[in-house]
Amino acid sequence: VTSDKRVFILTRSAFAGQQRYGANSWSGDIQSDWGVLRNQIPAGLNFSLCGIPYWNTDIGGFVSCNNFPQGVNDPAFHELYVRWTQFGAFTPMMRSHGTCTPREIYQFGERGSWEFDALERSIRLRYRLLPYMYATAWNIRSNGDTFMRALVMDFPGDTAVHDLSSEYMFGRSLLVAPVTRPMYVDKAGNVNLDALQ
Repeated sequence: VTSDKRVFILTRSAFAGQQRYGANSWSGDIQSDWGVLRNQIPAGLNFSLCGIPYWNTDIGGFVSCNNFPQGVNDPAFHELYVRWTQFGAFTPMMRSHGTCTPREIYQFGERGSWEFDALERSIRLRYRLLPYMYATAWNIRSNGDTFMRALVMDFPGDTAVHDLSSEYMFGRSLLVAPVTRPMYVDKAGNVNLDALQ
């Protein structure tokens, strides 16, 4: 117990009032799956609506071996991981974490490959957002605000957003609409490179 250090707890469980403590919850040991990725958005928004502003998801899903037994050797996993990383850049804590396959950026090709370049852009964007995030964190501490904002929080008069769980505000200024369905890799793992250009 000291005022010389900032305490930070990473936990997979949360409770009402947890926002008083230096804690970040994550959504648990989830599967690498497009449906699970889609469900992470309302999960994070519901945490925020409950007054708990610090939440994240394991980028790429924690358990990849069930749906992607070849891991980083599977082009379909590459697309899922890239899209999850893009979403993760707009969560309170950007954290790549999982089992069954490595997650380092260099495991997804090299500069010039679509996967590597997309991941690098997301990581660099996250670093550029740090001043915005620190300002948002100050607003959370000072005014009880939150990072991930269900659109109904900012646009309560718009009935179209009352049950919208596919996009959200990140802080007060950025609208985020993650891609949560495969677009470029078919079920056989064939990559449509023309679609990536």
